Amino acid sequence: MDFDQQKFPVLLRGAWFGINKAFRAKLESISITPVQYTVLRNLIEGEGRVLRQQSLADSLSTNKNNLADLLSRMEEKKLINRHYNTKDQRYKSVSITKKGEQEFLRARKHAQVLQGEILSLFKKEEQDLLLSYFTRCSERLEEIS
Repeated sequence: MDFDQQKFPVLLRGAWFGINKAFRAKLESISITPVQYTVLRNLIEGEGRVLRQQSLADSLSTNKNNLADLLSRMEEKKLINRHYNTKDQRYKSVSITKKGEQEFLRARKHAQVLQGEILSLFKKEEQDLLLSYFTRCSERLEEIS
């Protein structure tokens, strides 16, 4: 394929930034950002609602320093609690607070509306295929890296 014809990365990046911008606008009335929503979602969906910081960093595709700053802001807002292991200071975990759960649930309504608005462009079969394609791309990218 001709390099000039390879628009996949540009289109994917544009879609991601567009979704993030639209979601940020929908969250204006709520005290969290899209990335904070993603942290809260990971905690809600995590077993026992407690995750190691490293697991969060991996799921967000970020490094420890960026995550530490993000978690500090979230802790100040009382959305999460951080826990330190007295035996091993490198092992830190994060849990969601009641306020964090409430903010997540408020934001999730907006996330679901946005997802519906985007997916409404496609028939049900196309939606299933699209999600399947993104899953396959994600899995392949994990294999590569």
